[in-house]
Formats: sequence, C-alpha cells, structure tokens
Amino acid sequence: MRILALATLLLLPPTLPAQTFVRIGVGATLSSTLVGEVIQAPISQRQSFAPTGQVILGWALPSGYRVGAELRYAHGTLDVDDNGTSDDLGRLATLLVGIMADGPLRGQFRWEAAVGMLRYRPAEATGIFRDGTPAPLTLGAGISWHRPLTPTIDLVIAGRYDFHSFTTDRLTREGYSSSQGVHRGALLLAVERGF
Repeated sequence: MRILALATLLLLPPTLPAQTFVRIGVGATLSSTLVGEVIQAPISQRQSFAPTGQVILGWALPSGYRVGAELRYAHGTLDVDDNGTSDDLGRLATLLVGIMADGPLRGQFRWEAAVGMLRYRPAEATGIFRDGTPAPLTLGAGISWHRPLTPTIDLVIAGRYDFHSFTTDRLTREGYSSSQGVHRGALLLAVERGF
C-alpha cells in the first residue's frame, strides 16, 4: 500500500515549482565484518550481500543545495566464516533513518552527505544479538548522477559509503573491550520526482 502511494506521488502533476522532491530507489548494500577474531583460526561475522530499498523526501533550497529525510532498508543474512567455511545464521536486516544533504558537483553529478541511526534487525535474538540489538550513529558520503527523463522526473544512480562503530551487550559481556568499525557501500538506481 505504501509503495502504491509513493508511486502515485511520482505520477501526479507538479503543484509546486520543484521545491520538494521524492526519490524511490532499489539496489544493494555490502558490509565489512561486524565481528572478527582469531582463536586458532580466523572467524568473522558480517551481513551478506543485501538487496536494498530507499526512500528520500527532500526540499530544494534556493542556493542549489538540498536536504531531506532518508529511509533505507537492507535485507540479507548474518554469515559466519570460520577458516574458509561459511554458514548462514539467519536473516539480518538493517533499517537506516537519517538526514541527507546534497549539492552540485559538476555537470549532472551531485555530492551527498548523510547522518542517521542504523538499527540491526536479526530474525532471532541469538548469538551476538542475544542480549539486544545496537542502533549506532552512522556517517555517510557519496555521489549521485542525475539524468532528466521529463521536466519533473530524473533517473538517479547513487553510490554511498557509510561508517559506524559496532558492538552489542553480548560482546561486551564476552570481554570485547572495543567496538568494531563497520564499512558499508551501497549502489542504488532510483527515480526522483520534483514537485
């Protein structure tokens, strides 16, 4: 139902002179290791390749810069690699709620910057998520390319990098004294509609 409402917004005739925009995109997210250690052999856990959906509702400023609220959902699995042997520990989704800004870079390219909270959503409260799930602060930056399809609709290809620190209550109880830096990269194909 929400997707239908957003699709309807994209198809409505413009009512304002391109002050507001909506972006709806799909793509994929790759993540670095969430937890890694070496006991007798290397062991690591990470979110798998994750199909991703994105919605941004934003506002254009007279200066050419824009700000917006962003929602991004990535759905993968929690994979463990134990000395070259991989295993799937069940579904692991992430939900990012944040604020983004962008501005002109060169030609049809724009820079992007974002800050938000990333909520980990495992299928079950087990393993590293047994005692709760983290919601770390996330910082991101990227580049987007815009190609006008009509006077009010653009095709957008966006690449985004973000970073956050990762730890859980379970890891702290197990003696992990510091958090792990997690790097994530996303590539998205989107349609953006100005109003």
